[in-house]
Amino acid sequence: MIKDAPPLQDNLGRLANVLRAMNESIVTQEPGDEEISHILKEVKQLYEIVRNRPERKRIISTGVKEALRMEGGCIHYNDMMNFGPVAGRANPVAPPLRIKFDGDKVIGFVNFSRSYEGGPGIVHGGYVAAVFDDFLGLTQSLTGDGGMTGTLTIKYRSPCPVNTDLRMKGWVNGIKRRKIFTKAEMYSGDQLVAEAEAIFIRLQ
Repeated sequence: MIKDAPPLQDNLGRLANVLRAMNESIVTQEPGDEEISHILKEVKQLYEIVRNRPERKRIISTGVKEALRMEGGCIHYNDMMNFGPVAGRANPVAPPLRIKFDGDKVIGFVNFSRSYEGGPGIVHGGYVAAVFDDFLGLTQSLTGDGGMTGTLTIKYRSPCPVNTDLRMKGWVNGIKRRKIFTKAEMYSGDQLVAEAEAIFIRLQ
């Protein structure tokens, strides 16, 4: 199983949500030049405040076996669940991806705003692939071990809509020596949007 991420500061999560919303507004709204200049000045001032603070020391399990020893059988992804680019609740570039466990399967939930739009009303396929990579990376940890992505194959079955609650289901499809085989599906309602297969190479 995967141990939950450390508690996230409420204000940090709220800040990330506001920045996500602002990013979407930048690509969907049309403020005038004067408004843009005002916003730019304010954002620059806020950026100066943040960038002069001490650097955050991120905690990431570089070795899964080390994490297993440290957590007594629970794989702990530490700051990846708070600051990672896909599932990070405090990372404004993350959608973010949410997960829960259901027996031998992992269930995921994601909603792509128009910040991730490729074709009109459709999520860019590269972002769909990134979410599958992260999601299957969590799925392979059901084995009690873990590794790095070796191959990732995506099949796009139907257009993936933006601003839509999407559900994912993943499972381990087998293990052969150092290879962990995984599969996952993504749905919009009952419609299969995409499916993926990945092979992870177990760490030694």
